[in-house]
Amino acid sequence: MDKIRILDKFLIRKIAAGEISERPASIVKELIENSLDANASKIDVFVTEGGKSRIIVSDNGVGMSANDVKLSIFRYTTSKLKKIDDLLSLSTFGFRGEALASIASVSKIKILTKDKYSSIPTEVSNYKDNNILINHYGILIGTRIEVKDLFFNIPARLKFLKSSNLEAISIENTVRIAALSKPLVSFRIYRDGKQTFNVKQISSICDINKSIYTYRVSACLGIKSTEYLFFIKRDTGLIRIIGYIVSPLLTRRDTKGIILFINSRPIRDKKLNEAVIISFATLLKIGRFPIVAIDIQLDSKFLDINVHPQKLIVNFSDKDIVIRDFIKLLKSFLAKTPWLKGKSISKYIKQKVKVQQLVTNNINYNTLLANDFKNKNSEIFVKKYNYIDNNYVKDIVFSNKRIKDDDLFKINNEVNLSQLKIIGQIGYIFLLLEADKEILIVDQHAAHERIIFERLKVGQISDAATIKTLLIPIYIILDSIQMSL
Repeated sequence: MDKIRILDKFLIRKIAAGEISERPASIVKELIENSLDANASKIDVFVTEGGKSRIIVSDNGVGMSANDVKLSIFRYTTSKLKKIDDLLSLSTFGFRGEALASIASVSKIKILTKDKYSSIPTEVSNYKDNNILINHYGILIGTRIEVKDLFFNIPARLKFLKSSNLEAISIENTVRIAALSKPLVSFRIYRDGKQTFNVKQISSICDINKSIYTYRVSACLGIKSTEYLFFIKRDTGLIRIIGYIVSPLLTRRDTKGIILFINSRPIRDKKLNEAVIISFATLLKIGRFPIVAIDIQLDSKFLDINVHPQKLIVNFSDKDIVIRDFIKLLKSFLAKTPWLKGKSISKYIKQKVKVQQLVTNNINYNTLLANDFKNKNSEIFVKKYNYIDNNYVKDIVFSNKRIKDDDLFKINNEVNLSQLKIIGQIGYIFLLLEADKEILIVDQHAAHERIIFERLKVGQISDAATIKTLLIPIYIILDSIQMSL
């Protein structure tokens, strides 16, 4: 008996909608991209109940004619592609001709639009027998799309949505990312009738590294102070990067602060994320991640965007070279430590020293270390240097026998902590400890945190944890997204 059959059109539309209309935020993303492709300079987003009951995206773009809007809600209808060669040089966000059709298949959609050639606006909806209704009330040039009752015809999909609050947060994050990629466009978000986000457009691309844009970026990233933001603009010939890097003094516990674009298109790419983390490697504590918003610009002939329904993944003709150049540009910028310019480092580093060389022929280095460590002018053991330089201990010589770098920090035997002897301190940051025939270097701050952590664990197990009310409350500044959690 034959088993393979052709799916009916209704089921095909539902399957396609699952790829694009995953949740309210993905619908907002598609609608915003349509507005941007329509050359809008002002985009407003209205959300009710986290987008589950209603989403409205309104813009002042070029709008559509009556015939265009009628076709727009059908699959594979687009104004952005004419021939196959256009796929190799895409400059628009959308091009598949599937977004509105997919949204219309899982919701009630109404489009109100007017272009400069129309004297009156046109309205089309998919819940009024697809009739085009001519409205005689005024509307400026642009488009307003309303999406109601998401997944009303697929109730099973509703249970996979999160709470209205979390869905609204996801929508706001989507709009913030769009605002970062398009500084010449203003964005506003209204959540259940209340404005929660508002960034104004900058007048020209020339203002992109000026204070007006810095304030916009800080609003998009949820950072209250602009002193942590540093503009970056560099290129290698193959790629050009432009955007903002947040000082390593301000970090996150996850990688959500790494926001990357390819030719202004937001993307998700683990290898590029790893490239950012590698570039910051020596500047961050373990478990902390940087905050950046960077657009990687390169010739579209090296890209393939047509690999993901939501255009979130991009293929490169030679990804390794792109990553190599990307790391090179980031490291060259970070090496200048702009967040330290004009600030005294002395309050962070009291004593700038490095162990340069130990020679133990006929010398008791334990006595030497104990007696001479505080002597900053000792040429035998301790020398001053600047931490900003890329200096590091290359090798240590014991009896003219060279030791490899990889062997410097190996502990051969299990150390009994009670037998450790403190023999010195480096820069008020590290302790030098002697254990049998080995020298241990301990991070004082990390050790103190571990002691406190162990005490808290013991207190939690024994229900003896101390709780103390603060005499003076601590004020914490949160952005709108954090406040809504």
